[in-house]
Amino acid sequence: MMRTGVMRGVIEKTSEAVALEMAEAIKQLADTHPNEPLEIKIVIYADASLWQNRLLSSFASHSSHR
Repeated sequence: MMRTGVMRGVIEKTSEAVALEMAEAIKQLADTHPNEPLEIKIVIYADASLWQNRLLSSFASHSSHR
């Protein structure tokens, strides 16, 4: 998840695409280990409130499509 700084634009082309991929990774981890508690720490070196909103929005959007 921390590749979004140095690797920006190499894989995902927009910030929204990065947030969606982060949400997908978290969802896959939760699905793989449904009976285990997860502690997820995300390091954000940019505008934290903007990224938090993008990630939460992407996660909510992704979850509603399943």
